[in-house]
Amino acid sequence: MGPFSLRVYGAIEAFKENNQIEVMKSNSIEIFNLTKSFRKKLDQNIKQFEKRFSEVAKIVREVKSMNVYPEDFITAYVYLKYPEYCEKSEVLEAVPKILIKYINMFRELMEKIGLSDEEIITELKRIRKEYYERKGK
Repeated sequence: MGPFSLRVYGAIEAFKENNQIEVMKSNSIEIFNLTKSFRKKLDQNIKQFEKRFSEVAKIVREVKSMNVYPEDFITAYVYLKYPEYCEKSEVLEAVPKILIKYINMFRELMEKIGLSDEEIITELKRIRKEYYERKGK
């Protein structure tokens, strides 16, 4: 019961009817893939699309970049970033447990590397500062 829009279902149906996407099911998750023919057509017109629909292209890149994260991590991210979508959530109480799980995984990894909590915080601050300095330029 997180972010939801009926328009998404209409778009998915239109994409399927036009043979632009294929839908695969994995457990309870639906996975959407572009068909080979549609991907080829997009590849030929990607520059025009990105220019004409720059905001949509930006959102697509952002969503696609999330593919590397597990589903529960993405759920926690969405609920933290968009609390207005949590009102009818059936899993909201699990979000703190999810975050603790990933924080502990990160901490264990850092311990294996040999970094203390203080060193991790110092390094994260340095990385953040460099990131924002580069982004500002």
